[in-house]
Amino acid sequence: MAKSSPSAESTFCILMNVPILQNLGEDKALAGCLMSLFYCFDTVSDTYYALAKKHNLKLIPIARNRPLILLASKKNPLSRKKEIPFDSITDYKFIMYENFKFDEWLKILNFKNDNNILYVFDRGGLIDAIRQSRYVTVMMKRFTDTYSEDCVEISIVDSPFGMDAYCLHHASYTMNSREKQFIRELKELFAENPAQRPI
Repeated sequence: MAKSSPSAESTFCILMNVPILQNLGEDKALAGCLMSLFYCFDTVSDTYYALAKKHNLKLIPIARNRPLILLASKKNPLSRKKEIPFDSITDYKFIMYENFKFDEWLKILNFKNDNNILYVFDRGGLIDAIRQSRYVTVMMKRFTDTYSEDCVEISIVDSPFGMDAYCLHHASYTMNSREKQFIRELKELFAENPAQRPI
């Protein structure tokens, strides 16, 4: 999780990996911030919209139907692959955030249980574990390959779904000009790099 420094204008948090769905409606939904960014499988997007409306929160779409990628260390033998089939994801040593609900992530990826999953608390721990071992994880394809210079992104093909990215804020909150510009530029970055799910 990354958090920007508070300013006189706003407090903007970037929470790309928080288990936001299970937290909607709770005080920790925005982790004390005015706004947040996150991504999710597109199969649960409708549920997010319904929960956001129920709890007086607003979702702004940032990107839709982004491909899934497998993040692996450059030292991992998998790094030589250009792509892997979706059905093979469960064959690898998998790492995941400990506060993600099984049904919202691992079950969607066809894991039967989490007996062999390594759980970590934050993004730094996840990236470090991947860099230093043969653990892998699934993430959303962004507009540039910047998760880590020590890792590679392997395309996942034949996935029955993609990922969506959203900005979340309280419905009563009005964005200032800087925040509006940030959201606009973020949308443009994704639009300029319209990666489609490989099928």
